[in-house]
Amino acid sequence: MNRLLIGITLVFLACVSVFVYLNPMSTIDQNSKECSIEQCHGLDITCGANAPDQCTLEYHLGDFCRMFINCKVSAGICTTVVDDTFALCKDCVESCQQEDLVDASDCENECRMLFDNNYESQY
Repeated sequence: MNRLLIGITLVFLACVSVFVYLNPMSTIDQNSKECSIEQCHGLDITCGANAPDQCTLEYHLGDFCRMFINCKVSAGICTTVVDDTFALCKDCVESCQQEDLVDASDCENECRMLFDNNYESQY
């Protein structure tokens, strides 16, 4: 009886070991670089392991709002950390997109003056 119990236990442990080896947990080390913003521009932001190697130098309306969002590993999972200001900034900039390009730029400048304490208007 003891041999049977030991045999079953060993087979079970072997199966579990193979399963864990073939299906590693999808967690990320706390210091991993696999957790960052995955888009170069815009306000629809996700965090994950697919960060671009390079971004273009072009500027999209509202790119400055991205300073209010970060990616962080929490409990081994890459999460998006959103400052309360991000939603307000995003709403302000999205209201500007109803304007023509010149007016949208002026409108975005007003949003930037509201939310970016380090910004000095060029106007």
